Amino acid sequence: MKLYDMRISEYIDEVSKKSSVPGGGSVLALVNELSASLLIMVFEFTLHKKGYESIQDKVQNHLKSLKEIQIACHEWIQSDADAFSALMNAYHLKKEEMIEEASYKAACIPMHLYQKSIQLMEIAKEAIQTANKNLISDAQIAYRLAEASLEGSLHHVQVNMPHVTAEHKQELEDFLKGVKNEKL
Repeated sequence: MKLYDMRISEYIDEVSKKSSVPGGGSVLALVNELSASLLIMVFEFTLHKKGYESIQDKVQNHLKSLKEIQIACHEWIQSDADAFSALMNAYHLKKEEMIEEASYKAACIPMHLYQKSIQLMEIAKEAIQTANKNLISDAQIAYRLAEASLEGSLHHVQVNMPHVTAEHKQELEDFLKGVKNEKL
């Protein structure tokens, strides 16, 4: 069974087992999916609501973006677990070339999650200021979830860097330089 097909209680049980999969990266993907879901709810309650006529186009655009983020993060719940399993297998086989490639792949999903976290935080900030005032706390929670995923994703990229080939290391270093320049 795929992780994203599990009931919440089953997924939580899987995370709590003495097993490295699913781990932090999969949880970060779920956290971002939950953040997107909360923001979708906030904007659904803003859509066609009296007093919010002036932002309806933005609401529609945000809903479209959030649904795309939600779908991507949903897939990454499993993809991150698969990437980490491949990395653990490479370590078990003690094949340096496999470890280097698997380390790079294990860093890619957190890079994507980081970027989605930035998007979610920006949308959440706007929701806090302009969306249905009855749901500000939900938008604030969505912001904090994305913020937690952002920090966790950054750590996941950094932890995989030491074993990445020079070819891919530059890409990760460039990503990390960009992170320093865009801190929210």
